[in-house]
Amino acid sequence: MNVARKPFVRPQELSRDGRLTSFLVYLEAVTVVFDGFKALDIDLFGVYHNELRVVIGPNGAGKTTMCDVISGKTRLTQGKLFWHGNDIGTVHDIAMSRMGVGRKFQTPSVFDSLTVFENLELAIPNRQRDLLRNLWGKTTADEEAKIRQLMDRVNLTKQSDLQARFLSHGQRQCLEISMLVLAEPDLLLVDEPAAGLSDEETALMADLLLELRGQHAIVVIEHDMDFVRRLDAGVTVLNEGKIMAEGYMEEIQANPEVVEAYLGR
Repeated sequence: MNVARKPFVRPQELSRDGRLTSFLVYLEAVTVVFDGFKALDIDLFGVYHNELRVVIGPNGAGKTTMCDVISGKTRLTQGKLFWHGNDIGTVHDIAMSRMGVGRKFQTPSVFDSLTVFENLELAIPNRQRDLLRNLWGKTTADEEAKIRQLMDRVNLTKQSDLQARFLSHGQRQCLEISMLVLAEPDLLLVDEPAAGLSDEETALMADLLLELRGQHAIVVIEHDMDFVRRLDAGVTVLNEGKIMAEGYMEEIQANPEVVEAYLGR
């Protein structure tokens, strides 16, 4: 689904009040230090409501650490993390998940002994918090319709009754993202969704993320530049824990510092 491009507006181009009201998630003067090593040193970073943003950079650039901060897995050494305009820098990962942050790691995390349909049932909002409903509750007709619609969208309908252990890597990727979507988060953090996919699966994944744009804010960490171009979204380049550049892909590709540090390798 093609969405008309808007001018790429960087956080420093807005007033502080403008940042707090415009961004779903916003980092300000954030540092993360591990045993004396500064893994993250970000002045300003923000993702708009329902925006699709791609984060690229060489290995060790701080991409995963930034997602760890946003998801509450890693605490800030200094700085502030704002969510819906509220400073929540001390909130842990479970609370962040309940507040609307969904995380997909590079290696798919699904329940191997459960079927595709059962995995998706567990992702329905409030299932994780309601043990009795998980054990004995029945899926409603509306919930089942949502599950089957999503399975059809990611080509998993034929695998509905198949245990997740028997899925291919690409199918597991699609299943996990589908589980995140069913949980209805405000923000999806997606780590290398194109890794290990066939050409057909890569195209399917790109189309799915493009369709989700406008329904959720999405941050995608990716190394596959062809996949990044397919997404045609704003790009943030990290290097050595700092933001090196931001903009659309053609602007990023024309930046000599980015080419030297990352794209030219």
